[in-house]
Amino acid sequence: MDMQENSMHLFLVATSALSLFSSCFMALIYIGYKSLRSYILSLVLLMLFGNAVKSVGVFISTNNIACGLPGYLYTTGALSGLAWSAIISYTIYEAHVINENIFVFRKTYLIIGFVIPLIMGAFPFITDSYNYGEGYCFINSDHPEKWIWRGFCLYMPVIIVTVFNYRKYRKVIEAIEYDIEMLPDKSMIMSSQNKYARKLLLYPFVVFLCYFPSIICLPFEIAFNVPDAVILVCRCLECLFGFFNTLLYAFTPKILDAVKKTIFCQKNQDSGGSNNNCTVDEDWLRGTFLRDYSELN
Repeated sequence: MDMQENSMHLFLVATSALSLFSSCFMALIYIGYKSLRSYILSLVLLMLFGNAVKSVGVFISTNNIACGLPGYLYTTGALSGLAWSAIISYTIYEAHVINENIFVFRKTYLIIGFVIPLIMGAFPFITDSYNYGEGYCFINSDHPEKWIWRGFCLYMPVIIVTVFNYRKYRKVIEAIEYDIEMLPDKSMIMSSQNKYARKLLLYPFVVFLCYFPSIICLPFEIAFNVPDAVILVCRCLECLFGFFNTLLYAFTPKILDAVKKTIFCQKNQDSGGSNNNCTVDEDWLRGTFLRDYSELN
């Protein structure tokens, strides 16, 4: 491993570690606060689990070992995270637009979120396309078929998921706007619902931000010698998928308030004060899915 690739690997490890730590923070929130264990948050954790698998693939990538396992983990984890983001958008669409009961966890979700990525990630083994380059193990570009595998196993799913998520969230926003128009007094909820609608569009934007720079660079990588700094930025953005999603889902008023209450209670206990008023409200995020999701935002 030359010095340049070693530096790129360290950058990718750092960004992957940031994503992994943020995913662990979300898991601790889920485990530590029963009142925040909503249906949507369980789906978010499954999405972040896929990202954690991708991060492990980066951690164990070195030029001194066979790249089959690290490359497979990276591809499978990335596909799993994308699949669960699509499942989340469809679940929100079901709740707002179709008005179906979405609390039964479907076996189809497990197939889409885990089984299909496991299968798709194995395809590059057919042509032995996992190898080390650009600081990590992935489907790298020594032969033309590897560009095909890279597009088929990651970038085509990225485009499909981005379009799918955007369309579903647009339908949800249209349903929200329609419901607001039907209300006699719109002023009471107009501001909060508009804020909620705007935030919905950030979820497909995360996929766009993390993966589309790599897609845009792909034809230039094929035809030209792209600067290493540009490639590094593209790969680091891919590794930050979990971090950006954690920012959207974890740093919300309800979760931050729960953490503040915990800190406040700890201070009271340290000073010998009473903590009777510091219990977390067990009614948070109970009831319908719509309440679940709106409370998280």
